[in-house]
Amino acid sequence: MQLLTQDDYRYIIGHSIADNRLGSRAKVMLVVNSIQGGNDMKRKSDMTGVVVGRFQTSKLHMGHRSIIDYAISHHKNVLVVLGCAHKRSAKKNPLDYETRKLMIQRIYPEVRIVPLKDRGHDEIWSTDLDTLIDREFPGSCAILYGSRDSFIPHYTGQHHCISPQYKKGCYARFSATKLRNGDAQSPVDSEDFRKGVIYAISRLRPISYQTIDVAVLDYSERKVLLGGKQGEKALRFIGGFVDVEDESLEDAARRETYEETSGLGVDDFRGLGSYRIDDWRYRNTADKILTYFFAAQYIYGAPQASDDLERLEWVSWDNFIDLLVNEHKVLGERLMKHLADIAAEKGGTS
Repeated sequence: MQLLTQDDYRYIIGHSIADNRLGSRAKVMLVVNSIQGGNDMKRKSDMTGVVVGRFQTSKLHMGHRSIIDYAISHHKNVLVVLGCAHKRSAKKNPLDYETRKLMIQRIYPEVRIVPLKDRGHDEIWSTDLDTLIDREFPGSCAILYGSRDSFIPHYTGQHHCISPQYKKGCYARFSATKLRNGDAQSPVDSEDFRKGVIYAISRLRPISYQTIDVAVLDYSERKVLLGGKQGEKALRFIGGFVDVEDESLEDAARRETYEETSGLGVDDFRGLGSYRIDDWRYRNTADKILTYFFAAQYIYGAPQASDDLERLEWVSWDNFIDLLVNEHKVLGERLMKHLADIAAEKGGTS
């Protein structure tokens, strides 16, 4: 692989990124002002080179390697800091720390590699980074290296920052996002690929999926609207998974009711509580479902089954619970209590 030469770089040098001062073209023995006061001068080779990045790719691309190679060639000590998201195995962060560490160590066994967790505030994260550097190389001054869209605009710590800017057109070849998207297009018929999938899935934390369920009530007819799925004789309440676009559980309940009844007029959604659902699809897995149950008032329209429901039926609320699928019986019992409470408020029967 042909590495980018020194002439392919220009560097932004400064006491901190807030200064944003453009320095001269880098030299092997670059001299920069110390952050402590401005009179203390250090040779670049005497400072620790710290490469900060995520390296979320199946292999190191030329941009990654050029920065690490440059740091190794200009510093006696090089530290690679791998950013670690709190949510593992997300689309933008598919690889865990250990997997990325092994990838880098195979090519660069001489560098020290450490993790650094994301934080919600730049100042806290910057302090964490400075503390980590001091822990790994006590008392050392450091130069921090970042790539395109890197940490540098967010860093508020005490060390110097350098950001390589490549020749025009190079960025397209160095896009980690494009590499990940390419890797995600199709599976690979290899034992290593299958092992990788198994490893990734086995390290996922158990997920509690959020759903909503809705009992649509016709108070004048004393009926509840229930749905049936293909191949099921028993009935169930209207509902489904909460979407990332839903602003609230109430919004999710309204959306699901609209989708599964073909726009039935419903209002006055009342929350009846949350319940763990013994869904057969998750019964033998670590993942589970937690639903929030609503009662809503029917206003107008003729319900027509849609989405994943095959049929809709109005059922008398005096004898509906025996018609429910087993996993919804706990919701049916809660609805019966709700109806009894309404009847008690009115001083009559439910």
